[in-house]
Amino acid sequence: MPIFILCVYCLWNKLCFNYIVQSISNMDLIMIKKVFFLLIFTLVYADPIMDFSPPKYVEELPEKDFVEEFPKLGSLFGQGERPMFADRRAMRVNDILLVQVSESSTAAFTTQKTYNGTQGGNLNAPILNYNGNDEGISQSVQEFQSGSAFDMTLSNSNSNFNGGGTQHRNENVELEITARVIKVLNNGNYYIEGTRQIMVDGEKKIILLSGVIRPYDITSNNTIESKFISELKLNYTSEGDISNKRHKKWGSAELEQAWPY
Repeated sequence: MPIFILCVYCLWNKLCFNYIVQSISNMDLIMIKKVFFLLIFTLVYADPIMDFSPPKYVEELPEKDFVEEFPKLGSLFGQGERPMFADRRAMRVNDILLVQVSESSTAAFTTQKTYNGTQGGNLNAPILNYNGNDEGISQSVQEFQSGSAFDMTLSNSNSNFNGGGTQHRNENVELEITARVIKVLNNGNYYIEGTRQIMVDGEKKIILLSGVIRPYDITSNNTIESKFISELKLNYTSEGDISNKRHKKWGSAELEQAWPY
């Protein structure tokens, strides 16, 4: 397989080189643009990204219509700015709630592969006998016998392969982020999104969260745990000098991505 990849890579580079020579000789601007695109496509290494757009079914489901319900006279539950008795949980679009993120993952993976092969053997020529009285045929048989009187011996060869690997990984994420109700689905569920950006001494922390929740999982103090969020998407990144030191420079990353060995 590595030989095949090397051949494809060499063929691709040769094709790009031929395009470059043809472009320079003909001074074809369009061809030069194509060559530039091919080279960039070969070298560019795209960082992993996460799409935070709502799931397809969230877009397809209609929003729930709210009907204003005015309390009866003398009711303890009012609809003023701050009634004495009210449900403080998020219930409508643009309401906010606190998301308590507590995610942990543990993975252990071990693989082992062993291969042993032996090859060898003998190959003998066929023997042809003639019991008739025809001298012509008998002479032909003798000529055939003298021409095919050989044996072939295959040399013994052994091949061995032994490989394996082990991976252990533990990850824990503990944080809190305030999210906003973006859409109330007709079944009563909420689609929420939350964003937080913190700048400390030139280092920027960015937290993005989205998902679908049930109103029944929201506690009385207007919080919800991340384990109750369906379609959960969480992205925690940082930007700045310290973060840049933890990653390879773009030139090194692109060179390693394109290097076939």
